[in-house]
Amino acid sequence: MAFELLIYPPDGADMDSAMRKRLKNWLDDLRAQDLLIFAGPLYPAGAANYVHRDSGSPQIEEGPVSNETHVVSGTEYVRCKTMEEALELASRHPALELSNTRIEVREVWGLFEDDQA
Repeated sequence: MAFELLIYPPDGADMDSAMRKRLKNWLDDLRAQDLLIFAGPLYPAGAANYVHRDSGSPQIEEGPVSNETHVVSGTEYVRCKTMEEALELASRHPALELSNTRIEVREVWGLFEDDQA
């Protein structure tokens, strides 16, 4: 089964070079265990744009969709057999070293049906 880990550090959280190295090592370790499907860090929310259609034609807006205190800073798709296994994996994520970080774990719906973790 595939699960997405959505990383939500508090807005404005600093990631120093030591943290970047720990994250790289984490991803390298997941890759070596064939658990990592994809990882994508994101630029800060202030660099975001979005498209919406309330009525009429789609409109393009600058900035993030919401002004929450926690915004997605990255996403990782991982292979795990169960939600419990995915949650346990997420509980060891180095991003949790940043105070008040949240990691949302969601099963990926039907994307990797042939994938046997």
